[in-house]
Amino acid sequence: MSYARSGCHRGPLASLGVLALCLAAGLAGTAHAAVLAAESRARAGEPLAPGSAARVAEQLEAEINRSLAAARARRRLRVTASTRDADLAAYYNAYAQRIECISERNYPQAARGRRYHLMVTVSVLSDGSLEKAEIDRPSGSADVDSAVLALARSAAPYEPFPVGVRERYDALELGSRWDFAPVKDDGGRAAQCRLGAH
Repeated sequence: MSYARSGCHRGPLASLGVLALCLAAGLAGTAHAAVLAAESRARAGEPLAPGSAARVAEQLEAEINRSLAAARARRRLRVTASTRDADLAAYYNAYAQRIECISERNYPQAARGRRYHLMVTVSVLSDGSLEKAEIDRPSGSADVDSAVLALARSAAPYEPFPVGVRERYDALELGSRWDFAPVKDDGGRAAQCRLGAH
């Protein structure tokens, strides 16, 4: 009996589509069993219960989404000034130097003349694009906090991850303490921004 005559032609085809998704997510065993069961019932002329194929597809899709979300979470890492991995430490140092250099050219007007300290996390994707910038602990000045977020955005895109880092992670969460302070030096600077341990 054909799938069309049995009224079940959509079930196996839908299941086969789900199988392709499950293969990509490493869930081939579960999907394959569901497909075999559906095709077996179809060949025997046993009609599938209304909505059963849809329920199978929904369950498998939910399992795929959970697995993919867990995989994405595993491929994120928080990096700070105390990170010891050589590749990650080098990337963090380059990021900190970039922020400090840009802040010298575009020092936040709101931060001039006073000391401000705040905790900031800048999340960068593997291609160097900015995912987001967040204030973890504010400075006490809304104007300074806004200026810091604008500075972090203006510094993007950042450097792409080195190959060794890109193979392990899709995103790095770069956590730092940003210190703004007035200074007097021979270079003529009136203030500076330095990034330190979060």
